[in-house]
Amino acid sequence: MNITFAHSKGGVTKSALASNLCVWLHRKGHEVAAIDLDAGAYGNKSLTTSVGQAVPEIPIYQPADSKELRVLLPKLAEQFQFTVADAPGGFQSTAQTNIELLKHSDFVLIPVKPEFDAIEPLSVVQQIIEEARLENPLLEARVIINCLDGRTKTGRDPQSIVELIHAICPKLQLMNQKVRIDSSAFQTARINGSVVVEGGRSHAHEDLNALFAELLTDMVVTIGGHSQRLEQAGNS
Repeated sequence: MNITFAHSKGGVTKSALASNLCVWLHRKGHEVAAIDLDAGAYGNKSLTTSVGQAVPEIPIYQPADSKELRVLLPKLAEQFQFTVADAPGGFQSTAQTNIELLKHSDFVLIPVKPEFDAIEPLSVVQQIIEEARLENPLLEARVIINCLDGRTKTGRDPQSIVELIHAICPKLQLMNQKVRIDSSAFQTARINGSVVVEGGRSHAHEDLNALFAELLTDMVVTIGGHSQRLEQAGNS
């Protein structure tokens, strides 16, 4: 199962979510590999650093370009139950790499903050997804509403954000579980050389565990449905 975290805008905690999912899947007993393509990430905020410090035994790959990626992805799919990729940002300048990555992905996860500047670029992401689906029609996409602030009206009732996302990208589905803003939990994890799902109880710890459990169920049901439809088509 190939999972990609993608967005054309930086600062949506894409790398942090990808890192936590890698470790969460590993702790659940799955064989996981990480792919770090986000050259814009730096220091202890990158997937490579976060996963490398938290669970050194998880292999991390950094393909140099789309050609190397094209060769690598099918090999990893045979070796590991899950690959988790942190896609490069700036979709206009990295379109070829993103398309190549999504051609080989089963799920693409798009984190967004509850801000118009983070939601409006979803139209660009959807265009890249549609192009990748020309060769990978079974590619599934999910939006994750992230960094909700319970002190604000939107944070307490994010329905307006849901409606805005549907208005801009009606074809994109949203995850039910949302992630509350919890800077202290992420900061503590970075200081300790870990990730949030490895730490103590916090809003982020609770939300990420619930989000990843929902995602795993979603993937099993969705991919199972795809397999059943393909089998029925082959028998007809």
